[in-house]
Amino acid sequence: MTAASSSVAVDEAAQSWAQRRLNLTGPPVPTWREFVDVQLLWPFVACLIMWLLMFPTHACYVHLRSRKQGFARFVDAYIGSQGKQEVSRPAFMATLKFMTMISAISFVFFYCRRTYTFEITPTELRIEYTLAAFFGFNYLVDRMRSNCEPAGVWTSTAIVHALTVVPILVPYRWDGTYVPADVRWVSLQFLRAISAVQAFEWLKKLLGFEANNVPAQVYEFLLRTWALINCMAGVIYVLEVLGEVPGYEDAFVATGMGELSYFQMNYWIVTTISTVGYGDYSPTTVPSRIAIIIFIFAGIIFFGQETSRIVEIRAAASQGRTSFDYKAGTEHLVIVGSGCSRMSSVMETFIQIALDADHWRGDTAKVPSLVFLSVEEYDQELKDFISSSFAPSIAAKVHFLRGSTMSARDLQRAKLSECAMAFIMPSVNPASSEREDCENIIRALEMRRLAPRIRLRLMLLEPEGSTRARTLGLPTSRHFSATQLKCSVFVQSTRVKGFTTLISGLLAAHTNFTPRLLAELEASNSRDWRLQYSQSLHRDVRGFLISKRFVGKAFPEAVREIYQESEGKLLLVGAQEDGMVKLNYGGVLTEDQCVLAIAANQEAYIDFANVSKDWRRATLAERAARIERRTDYENDIYDSTFDLEALANATAVEEPDSLKPPNGGDFLVQGSALKKLRSSESLILLILDGDTASTSQQLVAFLRTLRQPGFPLIQPVIVLSSHPIPQAIVTHYQGATCAFVSGPLLSIQTLKAAGVKEAANIVILQAGLGLAIDQGALADSQTVALCGYIEQVLGHEAGSRTSGPFKIYEYGFSKSVFLVEYMCKLRSAQRVERSSSPVDTTAAHGLLTEQADHMLAISGCGSWFSVFSNLLGIIFKKEDSAHDPVVNDQLLLNSCFAAGQAFTPDFYGAMFGHMFKFPCTIEFVEAISMPRQRGQDSFIWQVPCPREWVGKRFEELLVALASGKASGFGTFRGCGLLLALYRQADKYGMPFGCDGFLYTLPPPDTDLESEDLLTVLADSDFGQGALSCSSEVVL
Repeated sequence: MTAASSSVAVDEAAQSWAQRRLNLTGPPVPTWREFVDVQLLWPFVACLIMWLLMFPTHACYVHLRSRKQGFARFVDAYIGSQGKQEVSRPAFMATLKFMTMISAISFVFFYCRRTYTFEITPTELRIEYTLAAFFGFNYLVDRMRSNCEPAGVWTSTAIVHALTVVPILVPYRWDGTYVPADVRWVSLQFLRAISAVQAFEWLKKLLGFEANNVPAQVYEFLLRTWALINCMAGVIYVLEVLGEVPGYEDAFVATGMGELSYFQMNYWIVTTISTVGYGDYSPTTVPSRIAIIIFIFAGIIFFGQETSRIVEIRAAASQGRTSFDYKAGTEHLVIVGSGCSRMSSVMETFIQIALDADHWRGDTAKVPSLVFLSVEEYDQELKDFISSSFAPSIAAKVHFLRGSTMSARDLQRAKLSECAMAFIMPSVNPASSEREDCENIIRALEMRRLAPRIRLRLMLLEPEGSTRARTLGLPTSRHFSATQLKCSVFVQSTRVKGFTTLISGLLAAHTNFTPRLLAELEASNSRDWRLQYSQSLHRDVRGFLISKRFVGKAFPEAVREIYQESEGKLLLVGAQEDGMVKLNYGGVLTEDQCVLAIAANQEAYIDFANVSKDWRRATLAERAARIERRTDYENDIYDSTFDLEALANATAVEEPDSLKPPNGGDFLVQGSALKKLRSSESLILLILDGDTASTSQQLVAFLRTLRQPGFPLIQPVIVLSSHPIPQAIVTHYQGATCAFVSGPLLSIQTLKAAGVKEAANIVILQAGLGLAIDQGALADSQTVALCGYIEQVLGHEAGSRTSGPFKIYEYGFSKSVFLVEYMCKLRSAQRVERSSSPVDTTAAHGLLTEQADHMLAISGCGSWFSVFSNLLGIIFKKEDSAHDPVVNDQLLLNSCFAAGQAFTPDFYGAMFGHMFKFPCTIEFVEAISMPRQRGQDSFIWQVPCPREWVGKRFEELLVALASGKASGFGTFRGCGLLLALYRQADKYGMPFGCDGFLYTLPPPDTDLESEDLLTVLADSDFGQGALSCSSEVVL
């Protein structure tokens, strides 16, 4: 191609472009000179002027801030500064930035519209002026936040303000010539998209969004992407509309590929190697091609970074490294500790009760969110339990975070300061209980240091742990010892049959037998125990502020009136006095006093409460005032000095050879004579399943609670363990009607020697709070096998009796309770088979014999662990469960639990789960199970129903006892609260091995029976009076 032809091609291209620019049919567009002057020159001049003004302004502003007067306080509270960006009142800045984001998006919308209408209407012009004034105010606020620093004028935010506001206010060329509005539609208003992104970033900081908040990051990613695309598209659009820069047009040469230029080839190479491709459309001007080259690389970098960032955020979310998204007006609970990351009976029960929507009358919005924080990875079983056991709307309220309670940042991620309550869950199977308690106490102190107003609840393992916690400043109402509380519950269970059922039933989530089963029972056997027991499952303990119409009345009078007005659906049991729970309160009710009551349903208390106030807040405020006065409990039951001595002796005691006989039949006796104790009608046989070190504290806690003052009888105790009891404990208690037997537990000879046949109560305590989780119910094999041995001994002696002594066993897992129940059914089947005449063998009889053989194997002296594994396979066969109308995993529906003969760690989970709904949970449970140590004047009693009350209605006796006018209880004339009936097993068709069932707060028209045991809350005079009138032993 010749030079002449090249020149001709360039001239033709220039003429073609000139014709397009002068096309009269197209929209009017500004010239390059007009665009540069209006859109770039004057904004630059404005920035320069503001930069010069900021030097004196900065000095004045700093001087005003340093005076710490009204102006400085206003700025600190509402605006902030570079050194202190957080403000105490963020509403102003949050509103300003939100309006900025909306206005910026509106600006971009107007610009996009103009690219199609090619005009600025008068209405749009007025809106532009209004928004320009608003952005000008925003500009001044930004300068104040930057302390009026001159460098702040050249930040991206300030430059965008200048480029979008100044052209609206100064539409002139440099020589003063007015630029008409019909060509000003081509502008840089699309840059306002950058302001929208920056405003959202400020909103995140002001509203407390964490850097790893997934929803906020996704929204920011979308906003940034939109802003990037919008700005890039706007730049190319403006450059293409303006055309080539005069004097800098590209020069082309005709080739086989067409008309080319060197710069065009650079653009083509960039689009090719970046895999973007030339495309159906490509820029035609030199400025737009330069811009598109820059944009290609910027886009690649942007999307690479943002995509990597989103992936990292999602990975952090799946690993629990994000933050809990707290919303004002909602409540959440924070759960920490080494026990919160693993599935256990405690965790399962806690989650079920905490997420129980029935307590809030089905309003899922009131169900609190659960925020777990743990260093360890969470069990998949725990996550599967939540996803499978709750509706998606409820399961979404559970959040698993990874982090340390000793890290302020991690606690902030869990929103500790905003939580309604925090719980510290210990491990159920720690290597060292003492170390576990110490670590949890340190966790509690750190959490209270960072959030002084936090409502904290802590479960400790050892009795001495409570003493340490109190010594280090944690109020008694904020923590409890699992071992101490368990031993107290067991002691009360030896006096009050069904005590565990009473407490657990009041705290547990509502459950029940299926309506179909209850209907079938009603039709076939109206005296089936499950019909009455099912009504008890709806009872729970509630608190409320007493209504004004009861103010000034004595507590017993209010008890009677409320019970009768509620038609037996509400029974007051206590009140809060000076921040302390008092059961069977003896004073006069005052205005807005918090009272405790057993309610038959959720609506029972509404007519008797002041519902205009939150009783939980009032209760906590009164308790906080008591703690502030330092009137917390001081007389704890636990004596740490003695127990430390006992543990020291326990490690020094060696097991004698006599305890390791080849036939497993020898035993060692320490303490009082066995023969004398075994002849007592109120004998307690305490069996300790564990080593000496782990059971010594439980033994001391049990005996100390049993020997507390106030009980009318001193019950003798025989302690049976597989290891010798430390001599310090033997010496301390041998004069208090105690004897100690050491020998193999799985030995009929040892059990008989310890008085298993003569005992009125048999108690089995395990070594610790929990067992090996990975083995599940198999870890309870020793206890379940021991139950089999005891039932065998009692079965040979009892003959046709359906029950012997009252037995209460501790299990590490709920499923083990069903195993014991199943074994009792097998023994009952054996007795029926032996008492009947021989018949032809059938398939069902063969199956029964096969199962009975398994039971006999357990009763022998073989490998009990392997036999126990086989028994697990028998009881949970699918074909058997299909015929069982009762769901196997519902502990509350189990007959052993209904009889009060089973204790599992679910008890602690129920307490934890109930604490948020009922803040007095710890005080209530300790007051009723440890009355003397918690300053109570009333105890829980259980006495036979007096003859004169047999056949009368439950309501009559309750009202008479509350009035102090009930006959049959000696000289007692005080206030007694009739809480429940314990009905005997043989009259209500309970399975073999169960003594009866607890009937909590029966309907008022329930007829009293001669075999009923009355569970009464009253002072010690009631026990003495009932004992003097009864021919039977009253516990």
